[in-house]
Amino acid sequence: MHRIPVKAPPMRTHSPAAFRRFACVAALLLALPAMQGCRSNEPKPPDPAKMLEMYREQALGYYEQRSYLQAEDQIRKGLDIRPDDDQLKLMLGWCRQMRGTRDDLLVAERVFRDLAPRKDFRALLGLAECLERKGVLYVESAAAIDAGERSTDASDPQARAKELRASANDYWNEALVHYQAVLAAKPSEGQAMNGLQRTFALLGRPEDSLIWADKLLAQSASEAEFWRKQLERTDLRADEEARLRGRLLDSSDLTVATHYSAASLLVKLGRKAEAAAHLDEVVLLVPEDPNAYSRRAQVLFELGRFEEARANLDDFLRLSGLDFDHPDVQRAYQLQADCDRRLRLQDGSAK
Repeated sequence: MHRIPVKAPPMRTHSPAAFRRFACVAALLLALPAMQGCRSNEPKPPDPAKMLEMYREQALGYYEQRSYLQAEDQIRKGLDIRPDDDQLKLMLGWCRQMRGTRDDLLVAERVFRDLAPRKDFRALLGLAECLERKGVLYVESAAAIDAGERSTDASDPQARAKELRASANDYWNEALVHYQAVLAAKPSEGQAMNGLQRTFALLGRPEDSLIWADKLLAQSASEAEFWRKQLERTDLRADEEARLRGRLLDSSDLTVATHYSAASLLVKLGRKAEAAAHLDEVVLLVPEDPNAYSRRAQVLFELGRFEEARANLDDFLRLSGLDFDHPDVQRAYQLQADCDRRLRLQDGSAK
């Protein structure tokens, strides 16, 4: 069987230009894997979710260090990624509130009012504190106008001062509503109790203020006992121990401030024995505080307990570290002389 012969096809030839094009394509094909390898080593763009979490954590750290400007810088970066992040907005409001200027409070109020419909007790607490402090600023402005220390465009400065005081009362009454809403959501929130204590006092309602002072003292005592028990744990890390000691110190500071506030209100109400009892508690908590002895001496003197009052004045002079010519020192010496005179009169009456 014969095979049919196959004629070979004619050989094609390429022009120099075609060959160069072929060489370029081949070179590109050979380089492609290497180029893909280089591209895989390029840094990937940052993950927005991770960056957001980093900014949030750094902001919280700065806030706890009371570095509010740095905290706000991190918050702004986080809000650039997620503008509707409620947690970052909340932190922004608290940063501005803690900075405390008039403009800061206006920004904080806007932030908290925006968040208030969410019923987050932290936003309600922030709004209440803003309104409380705003009222204080209005009263200070009114006092400055009355004293001629501040100018006003109003044709009747006294009427303007009266208007500012009325606005302050409106702010304080609204603050009461928000503080009470916080306690409805979180009954153990000491900051809200403290806010009610302060705001009722600002409104000239001392009896209501004292009710909340007593509740706050009971709450603070319970919290302090909890922190102390936590500090007894044997598995505490160093950072946990520092945090617990900080909270215990904050609780102690709040307790002292509340006793002082209650004592002042009770003196105004003429309930001086109760005021002295609050100052006794201050001395127990901060025995190196000269102010406690000075204030207790005055109350004891008014109660006719002259010997105790004189002993407290001795403690004040020993602890104060003030110069002899300081007005507080001079008042203490004058009160000592008054105590000595009253004691001599008592001795003469007894003979």
